[in-house]
Amino acid sequence: MWYYNAGERPTVQVLHKRPELVHRVKFRFGADTNTSWRLYTDPEFEWRQLDTIHLLVNHRSYMDPYYNDTPDFNEETIASYQFPFGQMAREVLDL
Repeated sequence: MWYYNAGERPTVQVLHKRPELVHRVKFRFGADTNTSWRLYTDPEFEWRQLDTIHLLVNHRSYMDPYYNDTPDFNEETIASYQFPFGQMAREVLDL
C-alpha cells in the first residue's frame, strides 16, 4: 500500500461494530483513484458534487494520459488547462 488511509482504523474498529453511530457517505469524499483521474481527464466531470477531493497530484505522471502535455502546473499552464482541475485552480487563483 502506497499511502496510509486514516479512515481505515475508525471504519474497522468502530463502524463495522456500531454502524448506527454515524451516517456513512461512501462516494462524496473524492478519495478514490477514479475521481482523481477524472479531475485531469474528463472535462465534463462535475467536481462540485463532492464534499472533498483528494487530488493525487503526485501520481499524475502515471495516472493522467495527458501528463506530458502539461507536466507542471503554474499560472500560465493553469490559465488554459481544459480539465476540472484547471477550473478549480483558476477559481482559487482568481484567473
